[in-house]
Amino acid sequence: MAALSYMQRQASGTYEFRKRLPETLAGKPAPSHMRDGFSDLINAKTGNFKRELDRSLETKDLKEAKRRDHRAALRATQLFDAAVDALVPRSLPEPSAGLDLNELGDEILAGLLGADEAERVEGDDRRHLQTPRDRAKGSDLVKVPPSSQIGMSLDHFHAYGDLLPEFEDEYRQALARRDPTIVFPGTNIALKLRGRYLSKSSREFQDAARLRGMPCVPDAAG
Repeated sequence: MAALSYMQRQASGTYEFRKRLPETLAGKPAPSHMRDGFSDLINAKTGNFKRELDRSLETKDLKEAKRRDHRAALRATQLFDAAVDALVPRSLPEPSAGLDLNELGDEILAGLLGADEAERVEGDDRRHLQTPRDRAKGSDLVKVPPSSQIGMSLDHFHAYGDLLPEFEDEYRQALARRDPTIVFPGTNIALKLRGRYLSKSSREFQDAARLRGMPCVPDAAG
């Protein structure tokens, strides 16, 4: 099974996730109203958005790294979309206002489906992270589409297809256990867009994830 396009192996043997930020964000000054809610995307020293989001996958096992890479890619796409949407301040409900859980669930589902579509359209980040000359130095590296071409490369498509059933099964098991932690990232982003900054340990946050995040996820993952 081919490795996904946002994953690379460090010299230590540990795999890491890397994905470029959208052009509307990359390297640009971050508005003050976004610095608390989107700190993962902002360079604390410069106050500008980072150009890439990278984080360790904390494993040297290729199969496990692929699972974690796929999850990280979906979460990153959701976070990028939320950040682009939050660039322009908008009127938000007061923090004391009650949550519309149906609307929240719709947003979480839309985020998952949007992340899936972006993965298919944006395709292979290897064409941006490495030049054709760099890739030609490795005889075992597959060819990737040029940077001007949208869509998935064939090995990316196969890897993505292999992982989706595993990803769906994780969600179904979490739903059966009534464990909402698997949808915490999407719930957190949806709440931030409403101006709600709730602790993940709070009952209100966990109920929002359990009641509206989890029921929609298994179908979305497939």
